[in-house]
Amino acid sequence: MSRSASPRPEPSQHLTGIVIPIVLAVGAAVLAVALWASPRNVPTDSAGQLSTPIATPTTSVSPAAASIPPVAAADSAAKPLPAAVLSSFVVESELEPLVNFGKKVGPGEYQMWANSKSAKVGYVWSARMSDGTESDGQDCALTAKISGPVSIPSQLYSDCTHSSVNGFSDYGNVIDFTTPGVYQVTITDRLTGATGTTQITILGY
Repeated sequence: MSRSASPRPEPSQHLTGIVIPIVLAVGAAVLAVALWASPRNVPTDSAGQLSTPIATPTTSVSPAAASIPPVAAADSAAKPLPAAVLSSFVVESELEPLVNFGKKVGPGEYQMWANSKSAKVGYVWSARMSDGTESDGQDCALTAKISGPVSIPSQLYSDCTHSSVNGFSDYGNVIDFTTPGVYQVTITDRLTGATGTTQITILGY
């Protein structure tokens, strides 16, 4: 008795039985990866903040580099120093060396001679600038005023500095003192107001 042959499955049915399990396996793998990468799997603290901070790049500066001062912008445009101006005078007295009437007995003190009954004393001065240097120009306008027991005429000069005492000269800076007492010599520049003074004491013979 012959058996009838069972029907053989179609090729499309065979492929369907293979493809479906593969698709399901791939889908499960993708879902697992998505769940693992979700924010629920990122470690956080109780406040919901990241428990492991994300490292950020930092820049370190060596102590040697930090100690180097920046170049001042003003160095390239430094202001020039102000020009020096006439500020004062140094005034001194001297015994006239040529006629030699009287004698010096102390700083700024002179004694009259008995035979001449006088003492010839001169005064000299030097101009000082605001930077401490001496000015020997001839562009000053000076007044020399002598005050004391007797009236002595004032003198006018243009020399900013004068260091010569000569009794035979008519320069006017030598005084023939005949009255004892204390005298004040004041040099003043009429242009700038710069001034200087010295004291001369004349003692009797």
